[in-house]
Amino acid sequence: MTKLEVNDEVAGEDALLCPDCGDPYLHIESVQVATGEQVLVVTKDGVNIKTHGPEIDYAKNVRGAIIEIGYWCENGGHRGKIKLSFRKGNVFVDHSSRVDEENQGSDLWRD
Repeated sequence: MTKLEVNDEVAGEDALLCPDCGDPYLHIESVQVATGEQVLVVTKDGVNIKTHGPEIDYAKNVRGAIIEIGYWCENGGHRGKIKLSFRKGNVFVDHSSRVDEENQGSDLWRD
């Protein structure tokens, strides 16, 4: 697990920093909401609902929904995921990251 770090000097707001390089230029790539029955996945390609797979198997063992936000960093191909899960009246945050220099991510939404 990686600690969530922010920088409040980016446009006067708290900006999430890449845990690998400290860069604030991150792009949201996907949002996923898993329940014990299905997983709703939102990407640039649209909305997809999965009814089987490892995410659902995992969600069946956790009470409440699991929300994951995937992002990528402009500096060096770093990718990360922030996961919120609910258990026994608490919301837990997990932040993981990895380096993927070969694949630049895509934006969830772009004008």
